[in-house]
Amino acid sequence: MQIIKASGEAEKFNHEKFCNSLEQAGANPSVAQEVCKRVKTEIGPSASTDEIFEKATALLQRKDIGIVMRYSLKRGVAALGPAGFHFEQYVETIVNAYGYKTKRNVFMKGVCVTHEVDVVAQKGRKHFLIEAKYRNRQGIKTDITTTMYADARLQDIIPVQEKKEKGWGAMHSMWLITNTKFTKTAIKYGKCKNMEMTGWNYPTEESLQNLITRKGLYPVTVLPSVAKQELNLFAQAGIILARDLLSFSSDSLKKEIGIQKQKADKILGEAYLSSVDSKKE
Repeated sequence: MQIIKASGEAEKFNHEKFCNSLEQAGANPSVAQEVCKRVKTEIGPSASTDEIFEKATALLQRKDIGIVMRYSLKRGVAALGPAGFHFEQYVETIVNAYGYKTKRNVFMKGVCVTHEVDVVAQKGRKHFLIEAKYRNRQGIKTDITTTMYADARLQDIIPVQEKKEKGWGAMHSMWLITNTKFTKTAIKYGKCKNMEMTGWNYPTEESLQNLITRKGLYPVTVLPSVAKQELNLFAQAGIILARDLLSFSSDSLKKEIGIQKQKADKILGEAYLSSVDSKKE
């Protein structure tokens, strides 16, 4: 059976790959097989990956909301932009959680021009200029043009920064962080230029996906009960992490954010489960 990918390309439905993705999200083998079987029998020829995702999440939600949040994480991160959040804000939050001091949207002088750097992160003598590359469409990869562009910006900035910070012994590096996969040539170029690179599944242990799940940095966009209206309210309030909701009660969510109490109860319950789920990692 053929299905339609997010890129518009048709490919054969890979039952085993689909089942594995559910297990990787934390579903036990019996649950994964049950959901796989149901989805396979319910989707028609030329079904889109979006349709498959929606059916799978609806079935998983009856089993374990924690699994739903992990399974929908990639799409949740991709939904940040349309929901009114800035990807660089999310990246800064993740980097902060790993012990870096950060500044966002920093203007830095280069030899040729002034650059706006998404995030500047510092830990000891290591200074990283972070290029946060966001895509809200599935199936797109970050290619060599992006790594070359990021490296060119670094090379323009370094001479000015070294002169400015003379005697500090600081080491400046470019760190490219994206919610997509990298092409092979992008990785090859980045390694050659000693760039830090974090993609959705790269590097294996320190991928963006792992950095998020390891510390429970789930965005509010993965919570099943959070609809567009609530996302707009959270974006206006600057609430980007699900766990940040735990400082609210349902009454304070209604009073301060404008979410009705019944809906607030459901959202807070899911936010709590996301924090409990992260402790299992």
